[in-house]
Amino acid sequence: MAFKPKIDGVNEKELLEYESDGHKFYMAWVGGMPEREHAFYYADDRHEFCFYADRKWEGSEYDVYVRNATIYRFHGSHPRINPDDYGYLRERMARFFSERWFLDPLRPIPANEKFRNLTLSWVLS
Repeated sequence: MAFKPKIDGVNEKELLEYESDGHKFYMAWVGGMPEREHAFYYADDRHEFCFYADRKWEGSEYDVYVRNATIYRFHGSHPRINPDDYGYLRERMARFFSERWFLDPLRPIPANEKFRNLTLSWVLS
């Protein structure tokens, strides 16, 4: 893979490469800490940031809530994102969570779990 993350702490071996509408994007799990337990990485030709998500279960189905995003791993300001990009970012993240296991994205989602919906709840600037 020729893509190199600019954010420190992103393990290139854990990057998953996708294509959407002729454009590549990359996602990965990047760790956790008590206040940001589930941290992920997103990059494409316009954006690169880390985001922090939680799951809410209802039976065997769950929704993912992206609570915050930063320009560095675990710190920094919110990424500057054009409001027109909000929709495609949400679609790409939803694709990731519908295919990959939330707790270990290098593995496919287990058959007994089902992703249902993704909500981006951080403030876009």
